[in-house]
Amino acid sequence: MNDDLIMKKIVILSFLIAAFCAPALHARQSLGFKKGYTSSVELRAMAVADSDRKGHFMFVETVHGYAFGDGLFLGGGTGLGYSFTTSDFLLPLYAKGKYNFSDRPVSPFVGVELGMGIGRSQKDLSFMVSPSFGLDIRRFSVEFSYMFHEGKNWGPAGKPGSNWASYYKLNSLNISVGYWF
Repeated sequence: MNDDLIMKKIVILSFLIAAFCAPALHARQSLGFKKGYTSSVELRAMAVADSDRKGHFMFVETVHGYAFGDGLFLGGGTGLGYSFTTSDFLLPLYAKGKYNFSDRPVSPFVGVELGMGIGRSQKDLSFMVSPSFGLDIRRFSVEFSYMFHEGKNWGPAGKPGSNWASYYKLNSLNISVGYWF
């Protein structure tokens, strides 16, 4: 299937999910600048933008941390990702910082994630950094981000004398839809 068509379907699905969740927004309260522990569950679609390593990924992630009461949130996240291109599973581990600009039910924000990703089948280990911006709508969040990965693959495992390593750099564009507790 065409890579662009797959990404378009993922983006359309994300917007449809957000549209169907919109009526529930009236029943939710604003998190505003409340102080204390908070967490989220997110669904992230990723499109690798490099010509030699194109691919699409889907992640289910959870973030846990502390909101300082002035718009600043610091925490850590993990999840499980799946590559539609290589049929590989990925495990991200990262620190997340986020700053909301207003204490209103609809609040724009900026954020950054720093961490690593671990791939299963190709013994993949990568460093990643991801600046982002988005909009919190009460307890729901829509986030757009750019992600840079730099990593190393090892393989094939279990074959004497045939181990190899390859280094890579990836650029990706992401969209996430989340719910904050």
